[in-house]
Amino acid sequence: MPLSRQIDRKRKRSTGEAWNRTLEGSAFTECPICNRQVALATINSHLESASCQTTGAQQEVASTVCPSGKKGIRVTTTTPQLPVQPGQPTASLSQCKHQAATNATLSHCSTAVLQSNDVKSANGTDQDKSAMLGSQSKQERQAEACLVPSMPQPSPNSQYQLVPHAALPGEYRVPDFVTEQEELDLLHTLDACSPVWQDKTFNGKHRGKRWGAEMDLGQRTVVEGVTPLAAELRMLIARMQQVPCLRCFQPNEANAIDYRKDLGHWLKPHVDDRQLSTDKIVTLSLAGLAVMTFDSKKGHSVEIELPPRTLQIITKDARYMYTHGIHRDALLAPRRVSITFRQSPLKAKA
Repeated sequence: MPLSRQIDRKRKRSTGEAWNRTLEGSAFTECPICNRQVALATINSHLESASCQTTGAQQEVASTVCPSGKKGIRVTTTTPQLPVQPGQPTASLSQCKHQAATNATLSHCSTAVLQSNDVKSANGTDQDKSAMLGSQSKQERQAEACLVPSMPQPSPNSQYQLVPHAALPGEYRVPDFVTEQEELDLLHTLDACSPVWQDKTFNGKHRGKRWGAEMDLGQRTVVEGVTPLAAELRMLIARMQQVPCLRCFQPNEANAIDYRKDLGHWLKPHVDDRQLSTDKIVTLSLAGLAVMTFDSKKGHSVEIELPPRTLQIITKDARYMYTHGIHRDALLAPRRVSITFRQSPLKAKA
């Protein structure tokens, strides 16, 4: 190490000034795709490298094992989930709906719709719409009947920058994952559409609603839910798959939480089920700033600010070895809304 840097370190220690390992460039984090140790300053360029993508693709078809040693869910992907590039043909909305109705992989077609410059032009003919509605279930039509016309559109930047936390392995954030207008549209949809907000006391006091697969923690089962994933949620999923470490992430359930500071809402420290859901938990923060606290059994505690429009990914140690929660005093705005996505393979009662 150059002598000047050594002297600067000693000066900071003697004056009590914090030494920022991220700015100094010596902090490392584990890559969420290939598991290599990578310098924080180069994580995004590493994620786009051929060596990382090749190793990550090989690991996606292997059985995952959580840090406790228990075997996880085997994830097999036959088609890489890559974002549609400008100039490529886009699928029609009716094609997307048909694929969703037949439980096919909908990442490619929904990404194509998300990247269309004119959503109206992707709606297809009246004949296409009739065929689409004929293939939908009654619940799907009811869920989509109240959707506002404005859907999440492509962000100005097609490359989303992953920001790893220097002190918490497995915690990543993508700032400004949605625009301010998209945030307002999503909040309007959540407030106006079915299912309605309901008071909850599980894992704290707040209001909530959910879509997609439903898990029974007591029976240890995951079954098809009554309310399918709304169109906005599916398009957010398509956008998530543009983030390198989420290209093979195909969540089949989502839940939203509405926190109100004046009502004393909070999130109890907890760990999402280690066996029923896979190794990535992805949450979009909306409306207001909050501070989430991660605590380990060894007494290590990390506080992380979650600004509005930030996408948070927790995996590896942050997923399995730490509880996460939000104290009522950690809600720094009158309202905060979160949408959490999980991939939970269907599982019948043994």
